[in-house]
Amino acid sequence: VRLRQVRLRPHGEIVYHAIRAVHNPGEHTIVFGMLGETNQGVLLPVIQALSLYHDARPVPRLLELLQNADTVPLHGAIIAALGARRAPRATDALLALVDSPRQAEALRALAAGGDPKAGKALCEKFQKSKGNSREVWIAALAACRAVEAVPVFIQDLATAGKDDEALLSALGELRDARAYAAILQGISRGT
Repeated sequence: VRLRQVRLRPHGEIVYHAIRAVHNPGEHTIVFGMLGETNQGVLLPVIQALSLYHDARPVPRLLELLQNADTVPLHGAIIAALGARRAPRATDALLALVDSPRQAEALRALAAGGDPKAGKALCEKFQKSKGNSREVWIAALAACRAVEAVPVFIQDLATAGKDDEALLSALGELRDARAYAAILQGISRGT
């Protein structure tokens, strides 16, 4: 048994991972997954556990799984696990998903990862997509520190709407000097 041993693996040693998945206190399920596992019942808890770590090493395998995922829960788990990483390939894959039916999941994953490198591309996509999932877009842009979105947020805030709280929150989170007057104006309006 090699538990938390950091060293090169001998050539003939077989590697597998065990994950304890707790559903109820006092009960647990141990899931064993071998490298290259394809059983989706095993993959789902393994991928969900991977989303707790910010390690870029599984990104190539996650991207491969994303192409072949044939169930909604597995697809969603892979997107969430990619969001936990700030690896360029993961961010690029999530940005591509923003233009797909998985848009909201991709935006949530980008927000969870908070990769500032995604900010500019995300802002460009946001300006073209007015209307859909605005609060999720706004949260993702703020989490990615997309200062490019500040003028857009200020303009949107000037036309009072249902997104005012989300816009004010995002402007506050971005801490951009250009936003200060807009935030004060929003507060004085009682937003």
